[in-house]
Amino acid sequence: MDGLIIILAFIIGLILLAYIAFELIYQKRDKKTIEPVEGARTNWTVISEDNNHKLFSSTMKLRNKNEKYEGTLTNISVESKMLFKGEYLNDIHIEAKLIPDNSGIRQDGYIPAFLVPSMKDINVEVQAKFTGNLSQLNKIHAVVLRINYTVYDRRNYDRNKITDIIFVPVQEAIQPDLKSLSEKGALLYPVKTHLLSDSDDLAEVIKKYAGSFLQKGDIVVIAESPIAITEGRYRHPSQIKLSWWAKRLCYFVPSVGSLSSPYGMQCAIDQIGTAKFVSAMVAGFFMKLLGKNGWFYTLAGMESELIDDLTGTIAPYDQYIILGPKNPEKFVYDLKNKIGIDVAIADANDLKKARILACTIPEGQAQIRSWMLNNPAGNSDEQTPIVIIRPDNLDTKKRNTHDQTCEV
Repeated sequence: MDGLIIILAFIIGLILLAYIAFELIYQKRDKKTIEPVEGARTNWTVISEDNNHKLFSSTMKLRNKNEKYEGTLTNISVESKMLFKGEYLNDIHIEAKLIPDNSGIRQDGYIPAFLVPSMKDINVEVQAKFTGNLSQLNKIHAVVLRINYTVYDRRNYDRNKITDIIFVPVQEAIQPDLKSLSEKGALLYPVKTHLLSDSDDLAEVIKKYAGSFLQKGDIVVIAESPIAITEGRYRHPSQIKLSWWAKRLCYFVPSVGSLSSPYGMQCAIDQIGTAKFVSAMVAGFFMKLLGKNGWFYTLAGMESELIDDLTGTIAPYDQYIILGPKNPEKFVYDLKNKIGIDVAIADANDLKKARILACTIPEGQAQIRSWMLNNPAGNSDEQTPIVIIRPDNLDTKKRNTHDQTCEV
């Protein structure tokens, strides 16, 4: 009898080990799915217009990020919402339409389900047609186009995946003149622009609104959130899948922080990786017990600090979580090469706190920070994401022109 019990226990043990091994393999399967490609959307262009309509078009890219399995894209559709500058206008209308490549779209507009092979892209043309009183187009603050779709594959059936596209249909406003703000040793000029979106190129935006004003020796300072927005680095909470860690660790963050939300925390985890994030949290906790604060952000990195939770910026982005710029150091030098003016990225607020995330004048970082302490760009709906600093006596000959990055 004892031998039989031992044999049964051995068999049960083997079955349990096999189950555990199978479950571990299953959990490690590639869970990536079809998602928008960050920063891949084209500029909006007018493809037809007359007295009765104006038709805009842009192209976004969806990628099957799974390295092994194909996916089926189903139920893809778009809905629109217009935000106005002031009173609501009911004499202008919008009709949005999607045209995916190779989808076999029917004449009645129905988009049949179609396959997206592993690691392949599909281009989706997004059209926005305005009709009615077109003279009112310049009163539109922004248009939010919400694209809904479902991914069906052998791993799951992802319902209600969304991605939002935000744009302004009229961008013809010209900056009449730039009003200066005086700081010790410099004049600061906030530059008002249209509402920026991920269809905008910041070099072109700067040239459009301040190109004729810029001169040698100026410094162009850009807020970090608008840069992230132009890079498409914003997430609606419905786009975010919460992990076990995000749901629990957010309770250890003070409520004033963006990471106190499980959605903000999940964005940070997605940016830096679960292992690094959890390790930084644990290390930061023990360091705080020793009376040393700030170690979590030091270990987790800048990505975790730059996340802005809901209400952190201008509408309609106030309903999104804004990530930080993807590569601040590379960004400032790339932009300087395009506009020929020194560039810095600032994170400033109305509490007289400011820091420079990256700059093309490393030796001038402290001075630039002091000029930005009063937050000349504002924290409300000023729409002045760019500030031009014109120093009184900063010697441009001493500026370092080599490709370095400032310390942050």
